Amino acid sequence: MTTKEATVEAVRKSITVDVPQERAFEVFTSGMSRWWPLDSHHIGETEPTEAVVEPRAGGRWFERAADGTECEWGRVIAWEPPERVVFAWQLGPEWKYDPDPAMSTEVEGRFVS
Repeated sequence: MTTKEATVEAVRKSITVDVPQERAFEVFTSGMSRWWPLDSHHIGETEPTEAVVEPRAGGRWFERAADGTECEWGRVIAWEPPERVVFAWQLGPEWKYDPDPAMSTEVEGRFVS
């Protein structure tokens, strides 16, 4: 019996913003609560008040509610300000956190002047 691995093409999206590279990186990472639709895109039982990215490789990426509860989304794989950040998206198809890194999806953001 032979098995075939599925090949998945990368999804690529480019957005041009009229700000310096450093500012775009800052808003995308530490300012995520300002643009992420927390009211409709969260996994916790309580609506979150912020999306948090710990600014280092190995840091957590998560949502935090007003009552202090946190729900993990994944990990920071690479932290290279202001050029690049890479996340492990660790939410499965049921929108639940999966701690198994082998099941994660890689999300990479590049910031180019």
